[in-house]
Amino acid sequence: GGSRGITWPPKRLKLPASVRFRFPIDARRFTESGGVPVVRIRDLESQSPSTLTDETGPDWARVDDGDVLVGMDGEFRATVWRGQPSWLNQRVCAIDPRPGFDARYLAYAVQPPLDAVQAVKFSTTVKHLSADDVLNLPIAASSEADQRSIADFLDVETARIDAMIRARSRQVSLFAERAATVRDTACSSIVPRERLGYGLLAIEQGWSPACETRLPEPHEWGVLKAGATNYGAFHESESKALPADLRPRMQLEVRVGDVLMSRANTRELAGSAAYVEECRPRLMISDKLYRVVPNRAKLEPRYLALVLQSAAAREQIQSEAVGSSGSMQNISQQVVRDLRLPIPPLEQQARIVAQCERVTTHARQAVATIRRQVGLLHERRQALFTAAVTGQFQVPSAGVASKAA
Repeated sequence: GGSRGITWPPKRLKLPASVRFRFPIDARRFTESGGVPVVRIRDLESQSPSTLTDETGPDWARVDDGDVLVGMDGEFRATVWRGQPSWLNQRVCAIDPRPGFDARYLAYAVQPPLDAVQAVKFSTTVKHLSADDVLNLPIAASSEADQRSIADFLDVETARIDAMIRARSRQVSLFAERAATVRDTACSSIVPRERLGYGLLAIEQGWSPACETRLPEPHEWGVLKAGATNYGAFHESESKALPADLRPRMQLEVRVGDVLMSRANTRELAGSAAYVEECRPRLMISDKLYRVVPNRAKLEPRYLALVLQSAAAREQIQSEAVGSSGSMQNISQQVVRDLRLPIPPLEQQARIVAQCERVTTHARQAVATIRRQVGLLHERRQALFTAAVTGQFQVPSAGVASKAA
């Protein structure tokens, strides 16, 4: 039997809670120190805002420990804030339970209907949660004592699942570290180093017209974004549709075998390079990307992509990139040409590539398995929320208070 404190059909969220949202913080007043934190969607999981502002907001826009927050873009997630006092970003809302509703329970209870809203939202880019969506979320109602019992139970169970997810995520990081170690060890054993320009035919830069905010359809032309080479892998989904009234520049189309490099990105990602293993047709490089064209008599393309991701290259790139700290960093073509990197004979390059690809293939297979496991854990977590807050199984202690009353 279910928890006897639960009733169904559920009440509406607009009855047991009020919602605070839409504080338009001026991005020009973001600071790196000396301000009040701003809670952005990316901070909901870490509970540690990295953005500060010297702007003073109204009292209703203040976020305090224990507030229930919901991200309104991308993946709709509810959480109880446990970070320092902060300001609400306009794409994060706060839900304030009215008397008779426990905040922790509310955060758990709104997640199943949030998932349902997300499932029916259509978007070619990022999904958005509207104010009406939030105000009309249906939640199961129960006595406040039962709510606390359910929240206590879910706190323990989700903490256990989250610990398993973190452990699996750490395994993914270890595989990535192992592949990087093999690559860096192989590259660092080669002396002397040579100027990279010695092995290049050209460095080509792309074009960044004003594009649609959506992905290109298969029959459309698209332009790659700066993130298309993040972390040494090619991501064709990091692209935007070219407007139909603009003529594509055929010479900028991405081809299998290209080596692409991000010329403008954050400090961590500027200079990220990737070999294009496969790519859909009708994608062009943007002006945030370089196509680094090797002289194949001296440099094998796969090796070029690999050595550009090595610790030796990253150290030089980060020291030469220009741009204010914490913002976009830029790398000139001359910086790329002047990199001092190991360029061994082609036969040795091929051996290094083969060695790294064996490790990478094994890591990729293991990571795919781990991610499937993590996906199942997330499904288990969400199913637990739904079952507990809708009375599909008896939560320990829930219903006892209602029966006593």
